[in-house]
Amino acid sequence: MSGLFIILTLMTAGAVQSLLPEWRMLSPLKPPLLLSLIVYFSLHTSRSRALCAAVVAGFIHDTFCPAPLGISIPFFVLMAMNVILVRKEVFSDRLLTYIIFGAVGAVLQIVYFAVVLGVTGLRPIWVGALTLRLLGSLLAGALICPLVYLALTQIRRLITKERKRV
Repeated sequence: MSGLFIILTLMTAGAVQSLLPEWRMLSPLKPPLLLSLIVYFSLHTSRSRALCAAVVAGFIHDTFCPAPLGISIPFFVLMAMNVILVRKEVFSDRLLTYIIFGAVGAVLQIVYFAVVLGVTGLRPIWVGALTLRLLGSLLAGALICPLVYLALTQIRRLITKERKRV
């Protein structure tokens, strides 16, 4: 997987994630597209490309959200490192893998931002709202991450077919 493909995919996902309306079923949150891409790249690319993608994803996330610049980068890097650590133990071509990683990652993302923003005093922690956001992020991550996996798998197949024809 080329670096250009990773960067373009992350930029597109960041723009789409910021333009999509918030899901208000359970709590106001955006679909975790960047997180899903980091899970995918961590399972399918080299360690160095996955970590570079995590830094870029954190920067893109911070660019489109009101949080201070640089606050998301540690989360995405830690997420990529943890997925890289277990990628030899899981099946990288199974939907269940992406459902679990998506759900766990989305919940961890909400916890990370609640703690970091609460400690820095930028946003108070409200237990009721946090519980609702955790439930919503669990469902969103379990839904979006497998969809991103399926979409990227099809895109990579199309790109590979085009290269073979040329």
